[in-house]
Amino acid sequence: MGITRAVALLCATLALMLPLVFAPQSAAAQGTAGAARDSARAADLRGDRAAALVWYDRALTANPADSLALRESARLLSASGRWKDAMPRLARLVGQGATDPQVLHDYGLWLTWSGQVDSGTVLLRRAVTARPDSTEWALALAQSLTWSPPTRGEGIRRLRELEQRRPGDVGVARALASALSWNPSSRDEASQRFERLLRDNPAATGIRLDYADMLSWVGPTRPRALSLYLGVPRDDSLALRAALGRLNVLSWTNRPREAVRLADSLLLAAPGDADIARKRGLLLAAAGRPRDAVRVLDSLLRASPGDREVAEQLAYALQTTGDRRRARRVALALPEGLAPGAPDWIRRGTGVAVGLDGVYSSTSLNLRTARAILSFSAPVVGGGRLALAGGPITFDAPDGTFTASQATVSLSQPVQGLRELRVEAGVEQYPNAPTAWTSRVEASRTVHREGLLRVALRRSAVEDSRRAANGDSLDGLFIGQVRANALDVGLRVPSLFGGMGLQVSGSLGAYTGRNLRTNVRRELNASLLRSQPVRGTAIEAGLGVSLLSFAFDANRFGPEVPRDERGAYWSPTGFGNAALTLGSSLPLTGRVTLRVDAAGGYQFAGRVPGYQAFNLSGAADLRGTLRRGWDAGAGYFYLDNLGGFRLQQWRALLRKSF
Repeated sequence: MGITRAVALLCATLALMLPLVFAPQSAAAQGTAGAARDSARAADLRGDRAAALVWYDRALTANPADSLALRESARLLSASGRWKDAMPRLARLVGQGATDPQVLHDYGLWLTWSGQVDSGTVLLRRAVTARPDSTEWALALAQSLTWSPPTRGEGIRRLRELEQRRPGDVGVARALASALSWNPSSRDEASQRFERLLRDNPAATGIRLDYADMLSWVGPTRPRALSLYLGVPRDDSLALRAALGRLNVLSWTNRPREAVRLADSLLLAAPGDADIARKRGLLLAAAGRPRDAVRVLDSLLRASPGDREVAEQLAYALQTTGDRRRARRVALALPEGLAPGAPDWIRRGTGVAVGLDGVYSSTSLNLRTARAILSFSAPVVGGGRLALAGGPITFDAPDGTFTASQATVSLSQPVQGLRELRVEAGVEQYPNAPTAWTSRVEASRTVHREGLLRVALRRSAVEDSRRAANGDSLDGLFIGQVRANALDVGLRVPSLFGGMGLQVSGSLGAYTGRNLRTNVRRELNASLLRSQPVRGTAIEAGLGVSLLSFAFDANRFGPEVPRDERGAYWSPTGFGNAALTLGSSLPLTGRVTLRVDAAGGYQFAGRVPGYQAFNLSGAADLRGTLRRGWDAGAGYFYLDNLGGFRLQQWRALLRKSF
């Protein structure tokens, strides 16, 4: 009985002591947290934010759920520009069920800044509902709504309502201009608003940079964007953002060497800036330094293994250096995206490819041709590509049907200082006619930042002579077999002045063949084009002029033709045609594009009596860069000179890269 009583007494004593042991400790923790908060507030009043944050951290160590310490320390971190450090504290508050509108507003705003727009917008809606009279909060909500495509329309509507309530508010006007800039159809209005804002607030660097960013997205307005970036003083707090904008414009306008120099100078001022280092690595290959690019991009990819853009550019740089095997390994390790990227282009540049092209043409002169071309290509040493192509051509004319055959071999090779050097040789064989040989040497290089200059020497068959090459003869000599020996020059500048693009091509050469009285050919084509994005597609309008002068016709050999005129051209040798063109490139998906073109022309020189001077033409082309190395396409072309001659042509292609 004594032992039992002793045990019972001990248990009762422990039961009485447990509250005394643990309750004072909880109270002490609360007291420690409160004392730390008081010390933090005192330090904050003295202006010592660093000390205040230390005391708040001590309060949270004593009591991690201390809502006052969480909220006040988050406020201090935000005031110090450390809103990313403040976010976890507000997340804990919201997780504990906090309903303070200020907490909801701050956390929602920071979530949108960090890219979590949908989650941030939910909290901002709750905050604005609690304080509907706050213009600042209404503006924050409207802006966050414009950052997400599904809610952009609602955000713009709210911003327009705010503008009516506060017509002189620069913040609202700036937010509305920025929101309108996202949609190509409202970009003109955004530009007009930015111009007014910049005129009324010339020292507002933020407005200047918002406007420059918008202008940098579209090629024709990039020069204006560059001038706005250059207008930001070097000692401005936003000078780094302006420099990064210049870096983007220089890279997008094909000025990589200038961009690399700018990136080098920026890294001297901010050596630890990962974004600048990344941009520099991406630019090195375009600046003609692919080996340096490989070294830099390799290190960047090791630091950020999931960076797709770095991996893609590393694959391109490796391909440029000739390391096709590793380029292929790096690129094909990436998934194929909605739009063609490195996995697609590297596969096509480093692998074997086979294809089949078919063309069928018919004219109102009852001449029909059908071609089937089988092609094979493979990479060669030095980054070049060797291609073989050949197949039959069937001619169906009123005077008979016959089949010819053709084959070509070509080598495309990148050369220092050039974009590409291409050498091609071909052979054509017609029934009962000698073998015909063709050749071509073409060089191209980049000019005027985004333009292309092309120069070619060629010896080729003349299309009009081929039908006569089926064995018809005059005094035992074959008719036809006419060859053009010409120098071709072409220039394309996508953005020259006023948003206009320029295309010019010319040809000068001599013909060789049987019974040709005049054998000089002169050709010139020039056009001005302007492209305008409209609701997700590009509309291109232009004015072009074509001049052509030559004199021969190898098909002209009938008995009614005087002997001394056989092979001579029967109409004026100077042709001039002016045309208005309209084209549209419509992306049906990220990998399939439909191109539609139409032109209406007027033949102002070289007109044949009895033929109208007007002509119409149109074309449609459907192209797809498909997954796993497949390419497909289909096209249609129509020409009508409104004087009795019509031409129709259908095309199809299928290609596979392994």
